[in-house]
Amino acid sequence: MKKNDFSNVWKYLINYLSNDQKKEFIKEKDLKIGNMQPRLLTNESQWKVALKLLEKNCTQIKIKNAISVYFGKHIVPELLEDMEDEKKLEYFDELMDMPIENFKEVIEENGYIYVLMFFVLKNNLQKANEIIENIQDEMVKEEVNEDISKDLREKLELAKKENYNLTKKNKNLIDKIEKQKATLQEVEKKNKELLDQQKEIIKEYDKELKILMKQIDEHKNEILVLTTEKENQELNLDIKQKQVSMLEVEKKQLQEEVQRIPEHITLELKESFKKASSVNVLVFGDLPFTTTRQNEKYKFSYFDGDYSNYDFNDSYDEYWYVVDKLSVREKRQLEKNEHAQKIDWVKKTYYGEMNKKQKSEEFAL
Repeated sequence: MKKNDFSNVWKYLINYLSNDQKKEFIKEKDLKIGNMQPRLLTNESQWKVALKLLEKNCTQIKIKNAISVYFGKHIVPELLEDMEDEKKLEYFDELMDMPIENFKEVIEENGYIYVLMFFVLKNNLQKANEIIENIQDEMVKEEVNEDISKDLREKLELAKKENYNLTKKNKNLIDKIEKQKATLQEVEKKNKELLDQQKEIIKEYDKELKILMKQIDEHKNEILVLTTEKENQELNLDIKQKQVSMLEVEKKQLQEEVQRIPEHITLELKESFKKASSVNVLVFGDLPFTTTRQNEKYKFSYFDGDYSNYDFNDSYDEYWYVVDKLSVREKRQLEKNEHAQKIDWVKKTYYGEMNKKQKSEEFAL
């Protein structure tokens, strides 16, 4: 083997695969082996030739790259996931510097292909080659039958792969359940907050509803009072309208009766009205004849009694005091008369103004 020729690493990986896996590998990667196209391989003889050429040409760059991808995807997918886990970076750094004699324990823990592919993916083919040369030989010595051992390895790797897939699926399910729990808790929290808010809103609504119902009751009472007042007003209006109608009827009847009164009765009524409307005057003293004749408004009477004791209880409308027609004696007698002092006198003079009515503020006799 030439120096730095790590073809045995790639040959080991190719030969690790079963024939069916090799066929799957060629088809999946659409690898052209020599001059043979995968889609043109139709019988077992052609496949046998193709598989031999695959092992012979396994050091070609395209085949090496395809091997790395295939093993990472189908044989040890857990390795790629572990290499992305930050918690295991320190562990892988230790593997890079670990001496070859310490790898048996690591291989027993993780699997031979797991450790081998780690160094292949890290492009440390020197370490991968040392593992194959120093550790693989001892493992092969323990195998009774190479074909049986290879079949067992395939089953073991398949079981490990299935176990990994199940573990990953379980982990995904656990993560999903935890997320659902967290989501459920968040939903429950939001529902509780929403429920509390709704309770507060309902509480406020109940409070406002009570206030509104109270206002409605008050308005009902006001409406009842207003309705009663309106009904009373309408009733009073109806009564007044009836009264007006009755008065109009009575007025019409009176007008008809008045029209039927004879003319002489009408004249008598007018004369009576005239007499009833005249002013009765009691004169103390004397007045010119012309005054009494020309003034129909007044009905004059002349006092000829006791000036000192007259009680002024007669039904006269006015009392005239004719200054220049009373003697000194008569004036003094009136001054002593207590009743005369309470009279609102109309002062007159015989020769003075006959039509001017003079009232004393309070005649102090």
